[in-house]
Parts: sequence; C-alpha cells; structure tokens
Amino acid sequence: MIKQNYFKLLRSISTFAICAILLVINIVSFIVSIFEKNSFINQLNSTSADINIDALNELIEHYNGFKLIFNFWFVSDLYFIFLVVLLLFLGVFLSYQIQKHKEEAYGNLLVSRIGYKKYLDATLVSQSLYIFSIVTITNLISLIIAFIIGGVGYNTDLSSYDINITQALIIIFAQNLFLSIIMVLINSCSLLVSCFIKNKYILQAFPLFIFLILPQLIVSTLGNVLSFIGNITLPFVLWNELMAIDNIINDYVLNGIFSDVEIIYYLIPVISYFILFIVLYYINLKKNERDYI
Repeated sequence: MIKQNYFKLLRSISTFAICAILLVINIVSFIVSIFEKNSFINQLNSTSADINIDALNELIEHYNGFKLIFNFWFVSDLYFIFLVVLLLFLGVFLSYQIQKHKEEAYGNLLVSRIGYKKYLDATLVSQSLYIFSIVTITNLISLIIAFIIGGVGYNTDLSSYDINITQALIIIFAQNLFLSIIMVLINSCSLLVSCFIKNKYILQAFPLFIFLILPQLIVSTLGNVLSFIGNITLPFVLWNELMAIDNIINDYVLNGIFSDVEIIYYLIPVISYFILFIVLYYINLKKNERDYI
C-alpha cells in the first residue's frame, strides 16, 4: 500500500504543478543574483580609484551556481514565498487526506480491510517519502539551473567563509535533508491533528498558520513586550530555523569553533516537532482505532 500510495502521489498533476511553481521562485532569485553579479562587474570596469580590485575579482568569481543557490536559501526574501507555497501545498493536498477519506467513505473501506493502524502508517510513510522526493527533485533541478545560469565553479563562499566544491555539495545535501525532515514532521503533525479538527479549511490552513505564521506573529507582537516569550518562540520561527547552517557557519567564522549551544538551539524545534508527532500519533491511533468506522 505504501508503494502504491507513493507513486500515486508522485505521478499526480499536483507534483508537476508544485515543482514548477517552486522552480519559478528559485529562478527569479537566481536572476536577481545575476543582476547583483553584473553590478559588481560594472564596478570593476569603472575607473573608481577606491575599488579593491582583488577582492572584487574574488567576489565575482564566487558568483557561480553554488552562490546562486546559497543566496536563495540564506539571503533572498523569496525563500519565504517558497516556504509559504510549500506549506500551502502540504495543507491542501496532503494534511487533509485522512479526514477527506473518512468523509468520502473511502477510508472506511480501507480500514475495514487492513485495519486503522496499517492505514495510518502507510499514509504517513508514503506522504513522507513523497515530501522528501518533492524537496529533493526541486532542489536538484534548481541546482542544475543555477549551474546553467551561473556556471559550475570550484569555489564559492558562505557567510564570508570560502568553501570548495566538496563542502558546497555537503551543505546542499544537509540543507535538503534538513528542509525535508522539517516538512515531513510538519505534515505528519498536521495530518494527525484531524482527530481533533474536522473542518476542511482549518486542516488545509493548519501547516501554514501554525508552523509559519503563528510563531512569527508571537515573536513580532508578544515577543516585543515580553522578551522571554520572544526568546522561547524564536527558535520555532521557520525562516529562522532554516537559516541554521548559514548561522552555524557564520558563528564558526567569527569564533573559530562550532558552537554546541547554537547547534542544540536549532535542534530544539526538530525535537519538539518529533515529540509532538509521537504524542499525536498515539492519540490519533487510540481514538480512531475505536471509532473511525
């Protein structure tokens, strides 16, 4: 059932649509970065006497495909739009699935055949694999497009730290995995909360509102009045969380060592989401095994 559900999702028109939209957002960011590169080239070609030619040449050389990707992830405001679109997709097409199947009686058919636990596990696993595939496919195609637009290059920089091609590929792999894990946990929690929330539109908006908008609202309102609330909530601001790799490397550049405290700080939301997932899983399982049908 897992394999069947996974390929059904992967072959759907919604897969093509979400990948296309996310790629367009990537490409717009790449074009902005190329404009920035061209402005540096124009500065280099100018006759200004106060230009550091060596530093500017190195900066221009670093504006390759890797730099375009890193600018999108860690600098561009367009990444916020990327996250909004991705979370909307999870809510509309995935998080509502259990409740949708129940309302259409399709879930009753499946549960009567294989049992609710197997149905729930298959749904969670297939959707998680699908999310990982969507994120990975999008990032892989984006990387290829970035290489086409900006060139491959063997060196670039991140947070003013020079990195080689091997380090750049490791960062890309880590960021892809990190984003996938967070999105899988968000979707799984949103899927399981259907044992409490039955309204279609609330369930579809749940990932976007609870995991992106609400923490940002709390930090920017209550956090400005009560600092301890801001300090508690800030790690859960999704955009801040996904800056983890860039901020950890920046801290390394400044202090010469990787900060264990900072690494733990960025792991807090992941661990919290995982604990929430475990709690919701057993509540959902206990409730729906008894009265799903």
